[in-house]
Amino acid sequence: MLLIGPPAAPAAPLPGERYDGKSATGQRIFVTVNADGGRLDRYAFVVRTSCTDGKRRLQGMLDQGEAPTSIDAAGFFAHKSAAERGFYTVRSGRVNGRFQTSVSGSFDASGDSVTGTIESTFRSKRFDCSSGSVAFTIYRDGTAQAPFSDAVMSTGLYTAAGKGVTARMRTLAPGRSLVRAEINYKARCRSRGNLRSGRVFLNYLLSESGRRSVTGKARFRIRKDRVTVRIRFRLTVRFFQTSKLEGAWNVRAKVSRGGRVIDTCSLKRSFKGALK
Repeated sequence: MLLIGPPAAPAAPLPGERYDGKSATGQRIFVTVNADGGRLDRYAFVVRTSCTDGKRRLQGMLDQGEAPTSIDAAGFFAHKSAAERGFYTVRSGRVNGRFQTSVSGSFDASGDSVTGTIESTFRSKRFDCSSGSVAFTIYRDGTAQAPFSDAVMSTGLYTAAGKGVTARMRTLAPGRSLVRAEINYKARCRSRGNLRSGRVFLNYLLSESGRRSVTGKARFRIRKDRVTVRIRFRLTVRFFQTSKLEGAWNVRAKVSRGGRVIDTCSLKRSFKGALK
């Protein structure tokens, strides 16, 4: 008698879900599935390559500018980027070459994980780089392998405050992502009272320990006062103990009218907060 078991369950990419994890070389990667489950919506695949000049470098592929990547009925997807011109910076300057990355993967029957491989290459006259075939396994956010809350942080909205500064920060714990941070502040000026302003930060990766530092500069106008403000800033944040947040906001500003600096302002404050 021939016994035939039940057919294998089909793979099940879950529409609208996000999957987070790392490549085998330790770099954070993710994919999201579109609303009908038929293609990848957004993704980032990153690996570490070995180069013929003895160095190791990061390389990968983001969804921006790439052709759509379909998921077939068996839950399989594959994509190879075009060979794109680019460069690495070394001590002697830029090394121009061509980057290319290919990726393939399969969703498991439960729709809770994706396994596959990534391969990246860089070709130039100075040196070549290759990752070889690098394995990855990533997990659906909210599962045991990619929880929305862990010992460091949680997914959600944190609020914080310090003297002269307030912060609202939205996070994604499985991806160690600072999805959106809004800082509002009041800096003291030498001759014009206070400068009230704010900054928004979008899509910054945190360290595994929940830390990040961001520096930069910006320029904006205050029309009612007919002045231009140029600022330099530094934001540091740390998420810890699942639901707590601490950080610091440092800003220095020059206020100009008609090309002449008429005032300077500054603020250096720490802040603390928690998951709302």
